[in-house]
Amino acid sequence: MSNRGGKPSHCFNEFVHIKKDVKINQSNYLAVCRGCITVKGWTWAETEARKINMSNTVPSIGKHLSVCENFKTTYPDKVEHVKENVEARKQRTAELRTANNLKKQYQRSERTVYLIYYSYFYIFIFYIFIYLFFITMVLNITFDLL
Repeated sequence: MSNRGGKPSHCFNEFVHIKKDVKINQSNYLAVCRGCITVKGWTWAETEARKINMSNTVPSIGKHLSVCENFKTTYPDKVEHVKENVEARKQRTAELRTANNLKKQYQRSERTVYLIYYSYFYIFIFYIFIYLFFITMVLNITFDLL
């Protein structure tokens, strides 16, 4: 965790420079690849980062670092680290999606069961009213005959 509190730094933080004065969207800042800065210079790297809207998120940085030749030239020993983290992230995301889908399916099936129970309950009440209606009709007929 950082000294200021909040979220801890992510696994690609050492490979990018975050420009806090440039926002990509409402909550993320521009991230500039340190490999691109080293090989091509600050101006080129910042322009390239703006073109691809590279934000300070793991998916955005991971996508860039996995294809960036400048990064591979500058940090040849870290390329495998990036690939492993990108794959681990994809796997975690897939597992979370599966878990969320299962949870949603369970909630839907639970609602369906409740709807079935409510349907049977209302059918039962309906039959009771019909039965009572016919009994009162029969009783009225019999009292009219007397």
